[in-house]
Amino acid sequence: MASHPTLFTIFLLFIFTTLFLNPSTGSSQNVTLSLYYETLCPYCADFIVNHLVKVFDKGLISIVNLRLIPWGNAFIQPDGSFVCQHGTNECFLNAIEACTITIYPDVVRHFRFIHCVEKMSLENKMNEWANCFGMSGLGKAPVDCYTRGYGEVLEKKYAAETAKLNPPHRFVPWVVVNNQPLREDFENFVSHVCKAYRGTKMPEACKSLPRENNSLRKENHIDSVCFVDQTSNLTSSARLIYSIQIEFSCVGYTLGQADRVRSRLKVVNGGPWMISDHYLKVHSYMNFMSSIEYKINYTLVLVRIPYLNVLYYDEIFLLAIAMKPGTLIKVDLNTLNVDRGQFAGIWMEIPVVRESMD
Repeated sequence: MASHPTLFTIFLLFIFTTLFLNPSTGSSQNVTLSLYYETLCPYCADFIVNHLVKVFDKGLISIVNLRLIPWGNAFIQPDGSFVCQHGTNECFLNAIEACTITIYPDVVRHFRFIHCVEKMSLENKMNEWANCFGMSGLGKAPVDCYTRGYGEVLEKKYAAETAKLNPPHRFVPWVVVNNQPLREDFENFVSHVCKAYRGTKMPEACKSLPRENNSLRKENHIDSVCFVDQTSNLTSSARLIYSIQIEFSCVGYTLGQADRVRSRLKVVNGGPWMISDHYLKVHSYMNFMSSIEYKINYTLVLVRIPYLNVLYYDEIFLLAIAMKPGTLIKVDLNTLNVDRGQFAGIWMEIPVVRESMD
């Protein structure tokens, strides 16, 4: 009998073949509604949870080919690594949602999961995101997809698609209807979909649109988006505020500076940064900043769980443990490969708590 990894690999190869080589486009008369987003942008989460969900109301989904592209404002470094606007957790969740979309191609199923994750984000419950697998009735295959590297492959595909947008996206959520970007009018997507539909089976959602919505009146949502470059409109002098200093907080030694936007995002959102056995704390540059006086609130630790039965060397189980005391960085590779002798290891960032001596 084939092993579980082999079955999983065969399954994913089947999915890759059917979706990438022979993508299904649904009815030729249906309207293609594409959302380019990133998982931890609060405005993307709000749009998915409170607005895009309307695509399933009053039969609208019957005329829509809904596509979700979780990449957003991320970019790929020359060394191939990803930099996401809201940090490494966003890169992780982007890949998880990409895997979910691929493994569960039925839009109702994968949207239910994504809606759950984004709702967790809005409610500041991201440490509970893994519960969405059970809440949406899905298995843990997307986590296996991520840990085996397929998530990175999918994200590169989404990165290439996002880069080819014409005109290029300026912010997320970026909504496109039949290759036409809605720009700031993205919340009015229902009207745009109904106007673009050329079929004869008009759903109730289109028939019941208020008269004012049919006018496709544009509204300004410029403050309710995550821009590609948050500093693009700043003067050169103002950009100095965003320069970065990487310091050993214990000795105040400046290791380097970066004043370019992408370098800033890489330094702030990347990591964790370590030199030898020193954990580096990254902080935005401020005039008269003293690393000696700067308070460290978080530190990186390797949590080792002794004598844990190998049956529990499971990604979701270990993620659930890690989310309780701090922020997960990664599960030790030796643990995932069941190579560790007596310990299961989890790297996480935890708050530094100092008890008062008074």
